[in-house]
Formats: sequence, C-alpha cells, structure tokens
Amino acid sequence: MKKEEIDCLVKYYLHLLPINIKHTIKYPYLNEEEREIEKAKLSEIIVKNHGNEVFWNLCPMCRKLARTPLAKQCKFCNHTWH
Repeated sequence: MKKEEIDCLVKYYLHLLPINIKHTIKYPYLNEEEREIEKAKLSEIIVKNHGNEVFWNLCPMCRKLARTPLAKQCKFCNHTWH
C-alpha cells in the first residue's frame, strides 16, 4: 500500500476501527519510523475489516488519489470534476 493511501485511511477512516484498537494507538510516544509502521498496521486492519466502506476518490484524468474523500479537484493535475 502506498504512503498516501495509508495516510488517507488513517486520517479519514480511523473511526471504523474498534474502540479497543483505538486505545492502543500511541503516536506521541513513537519515533517517525515506528509511527509509519503503526499507521500501516492500522490501515491494513481498516481495509481488511471495512474495505467496502472505504471510498478511494481517484481523479478521473490521472487516476491519482485526491486530497480528501470529498474533493472534486486533483492536487496533481488540477483537473476538476464538479
């Protein structure tokens, strides 16, 4: 999974995780490398358990991931699909 996909999942779909997993997140106490590993684990859990609820907002022109799940303009090619 790409870093931008992992960041998107952790930023916008963390609410899908069970409460017991959310309480194990210790971001402030981890260094940068450990934080990225933890994010990758969490994103795998999200996709495994709630893959059908995740919306990958891809640009229709360049097929890259948009800034947010509701964005209507690509941050890479500036294509707009309003």
